[in-house]
Amino acid sequence: MLVKDAMRREVVTVRRSTTLKELIEIFHKYTFHTIPVVEDEKIVGIVELEHLLRIFQPHPAHIHELLKSVPFLEEEERNIFELEVTSEMAMLCLVDDIMERKFLTIGEDATVQEARRLMKLHQTQRLPVVDKKNNLMGIISLFDIILSVFKEKGIY
Repeated sequence: MLVKDAMRREVVTVRRSTTLKELIEIFHKYTFHTIPVVEDEKIVGIVELEHLLRIFQPHPAHIHELLKSVPFLEEEERNIFELEVTSEMAMLCLVDDIMERKFLTIGEDATVQEARRLMKLHQTQRLPVVDKKNNLMGIISLFDIILSVFKEKGIY
């Protein structure tokens, strides 16, 4: 079975300019934890629930990534309950500030087996599905793959 036969075509997306407040509302309304960031129908990033914690990091994202790559440096975990959060942050922090710019996608003509292999390899449970022009076509999750197997076996 191909990814395009198992994926969900209706995907909630955000733009780079989506505010933290709007993003929190979307995460609250829906049960998924990965939202594609789209500009002009092309996927430019993803934002995950865990990315909300990036606003509390003491360094910009590019410095934070560099520090993570140094093996002998241990980053001190910040206690989320002790952080200062202001109402201004909800409007000033944008998806562009916290989104992941390096992300994995899969083509709509790939097989669900390939999608599952990628998910296992990269320890993720969902992949944005793109066409040859990098336009977002949908999203496939581990649940979608399991459901496709059940359908093929006549269980669902």
